[in-house]
Amino acid sequence: MDKKCKELKAKEVWQVWHQHIKENDEARMKEDSKKNTQIRSLLTDVGSESSIHGISRIVSDRPIYLRLLWLIAFLVALSFGLYQVSTIIHLFLKYSVKTNVEVRYSPIAFPAITICNMNIIKKSESDNLGNQNLQRILNGSYSYSTTLPTLIQTSTTTTPPDTQHPTSTTTRSSILNLPNIIPNVIPATVVTPDLNLNLSALSDGNTWSDFYGSSDQLYPEPGEFQEDYIAYQTFIEEYQKLERNIKVHAGHKIENMLLECTYAGQSCERPSKNIVTPDYGNCYTLQSRRYISGTSGPLGGMTLTINLENHEAIEKMTEGFGLRLALHEVGSFPLPLEKGMTISGGFETSVALKLKTIQRKGPPYGDCEDPVEYFKKHLVRYTTQGCIQTCWETHVTAHCGCIAGYLTSEIHFFTDHKLNVTEIPNSTVTGCYTTEEKDCFAKLRRDFLTSVSTYCTCPPPCFENVYTTSFSGAIWPHETKLAELKNTSCARYENSTACRLDMLTSSTLRTNFLKLHIYFEELNYEQIVEEPMYDITQVISDIGGSLGLCIGVSLLCVFEAVEAIVGVLLALKRKIQGQTRVKAQFN
Repeated sequence: MDKKCKELKAKEVWQVWHQHIKENDEARMKEDSKKNTQIRSLLTDVGSESSIHGISRIVSDRPIYLRLLWLIAFLVALSFGLYQVSTIIHLFLKYSVKTNVEVRYSPIAFPAITICNMNIIKKSESDNLGNQNLQRILNGSYSYSTTLPTLIQTSTTTTPPDTQHPTSTTTRSSILNLPNIIPNVIPATVVTPDLNLNLSALSDGNTWSDFYGSSDQLYPEPGEFQEDYIAYQTFIEEYQKLERNIKVHAGHKIENMLLECTYAGQSCERPSKNIVTPDYGNCYTLQSRRYISGTSGPLGGMTLTINLENHEAIEKMTEGFGLRLALHEVGSFPLPLEKGMTISGGFETSVALKLKTIQRKGPPYGDCEDPVEYFKKHLVRYTTQGCIQTCWETHVTAHCGCIAGYLTSEIHFFTDHKLNVTEIPNSTVTGCYTTEEKDCFAKLRRDFLTSVSTYCTCPPPCFENVYTTSFSGAIWPHETKLAELKNTSCARYENSTACRLDMLTSSTLRTNFLKLHIYFEELNYEQIVEEPMYDITQVISDIGGSLGLCIGVSLLCVFEAVEAIVGVLLALKRKIQGQTRVKAQFN
């Protein structure tokens, strides 16, 4: 009896518990359905009131096929709009620039002027150089056939398979400072900026011949160079061996050359910068930040009267008389060979300048060097050509243990010895004179010319002044002025009573002097400024235009989307909290 009562009681408890679970499940399902209905109702309300085209028709009570058509149309328009947005963002991330050209009028800072006498060594100093080879070159007794520093030919001996006798092969390279070297091995892909030509397409010998002419001229034998060229290169090599103080003393002095210098009618400052180049010897720079051109024409510029000292010219090394002139930005290192012009004696020459300023965008729009920061570090204004030359000399010194140029060492003197000690050139490093050094130089030069960007990072300056020139001239001076110039010049020499200018003929004496006017043709200058092709304002405008065209989206639609997202999140939160309460009651 007790057993049956217990079974009946357990059965009743089970039925009550089961009923309780069933009621809880039904309540929870009703609650979930109610909350899902709330989310759906919320989205329907937001969609029906949305200003985005097509959304209100998709959630409306229209027939299902109409809502489906509107959904397809909306998705197509949305896809096209997103494609347009991705294209705009892609263009923005390319950081393209556009060029804005503007003509302005204002006073212009005058450029730096560097002058060099094209006669490197004075005849009166040719016997005081301490270099026998150089002295023999200057007096014409040097034999180029026996000790000529020609194209370096390094003969190697190889023995082909199945032969007993070695075969001699010759490797051609370059003589010192040869400006253009055609590579022995054609690189895989090299694009020459001037020709826009892929040299890999010229790997075939016939193609090279068609493009350059006779293929025999690609690698000329040493004897095929002109005698004057060989003599000049030999002279440069021996000249480079001289100590700097000897070069300075042997070259033309500015106090003898520069008879008169005026700027805007007033005496100009004497040159304070002196560099020694292997091509022109002593070069002098006239520059001052006080020189501001307020008027155009010769009266607002600089006038130089030059004594070329033709009586000091060495006829064995000089075919004419003249001045090398380089115009460059104030504070920049002059490169008279690469960026200079020749002024003839016996003329009054006018050099009219026009200024063009270029402002480039830095990262991320492009790569350029800040000239201000560069000047703070190197005490010289940045130029791309100077950077490449310095990079080249640094690589030669590191790889070949010799000096292949003059800029790295002369920049120390150009900055008035203000560089740090670590930047002063190592005086123990000599020029590239031995066969091994020349071979190293030639191989490195060949690779360097075919891919400069591989060796150097030399972007253009972020701000640059570019000067364009035009020339005009007249025969100068007349007889009265010529006599006056001769007397002025002779008074500057120590032994003025035995002035060697008296030894010159009348025609040679006339070409001994030149007058140079340098001025701005007009104070209008062209300003070229790089600007972003797409700034953030333009990007937002284009994105808004594309989405507005496709689906009618405006900026306020963002708040509609935010409202819908917040409502859905709150409904989900209540749903999760309701499930948690049910579980708690069940437990």
